[in-house]
Parts: sequence; C-alpha cells; structure tokens
Amino acid sequence: MKITLTFDSWEDFETFCSDNRKDGNKISMTVKEKKPTMEAHTTPAIVKYPDPHLPDVPQEETPVPDTEPSVPTNEKTFVLDDLSKAAMTLMQSGKQAELSKLLSGYGVQSLRDLTPDQYGLFATGLRTLGAPI
Repeated sequence: MKITLTFDSWEDFETFCSDNRKDGNKISMTVKEKKPTMEAHTTPAIVKYPDPHLPDVPQEETPVPDTEPSVPTNEKTFVLDDLSKAAMTLMQSGKQAELSKLLSGYGVQSLRDLTPDQYGLFATGLRTLGAPI
C-alpha cells in the first residue's frame, strides 16, 4: 500500500514525524522537491517599506501594466496531410509507442480522429518528439 502525504510546512512534517515515532511506528519516506513552474505573465509586487527616519510623505503609486506588449507572430495553420507526414517520419525512426501515447493524450486512436482545432497543439507534440514540422 502506498500513502502520499502533503504538508504545508516543514514544521507540520516534523510534528507528524514526532507524533508517530512516539507510538513506535517506523517512518519511511521519499522527499520530492517541487520543481519551480513558470507562471504566465506575472507582475512582481512592489513593496515599499517606510523609512522610520523620514517623515511620512504620501507617495503616488505608478500603475504597472498587467500585460507585455504583443509581438506579431506568423501562426502556421496545419492540415491533416502535414500531421501525417510528420507522424510518418516518427514511425520510420521507431517512435510508434511515443506517437500512440501522444494520440491517446488527445483521446483519439488515429490522426483522422483529431479535430482541426487540435492540429496546432498536436503539431507541437510531434515537434517535441522530433518530427520535422
């Protein structure tokens, strides 16, 4: 049996361990560190600390825009034939299992089952596997 526990802090973990050791239980654990994730377009908060040596003077806050200026991109539109050719190169290089896993990730068994709105993301998945698309 495998049980996974998540703690909000190291102190919670230590409390849990010490409480369970009192009962004579043995604890075996694997610590997995969370990998940092990239947040989409986050703006850091600006924190202003008052200087106790200066008189209180109201300061105007400068608004920080939420978004970055957009950069024009050339979005490629894919058709089923593009995906088929890319998938064929993966199959010829022995990556049938990876291709099947990618298809099942979209809930389909073949390229023909994909909807046209899925083509772009699927092409990105093919490119990740090494297909020239």
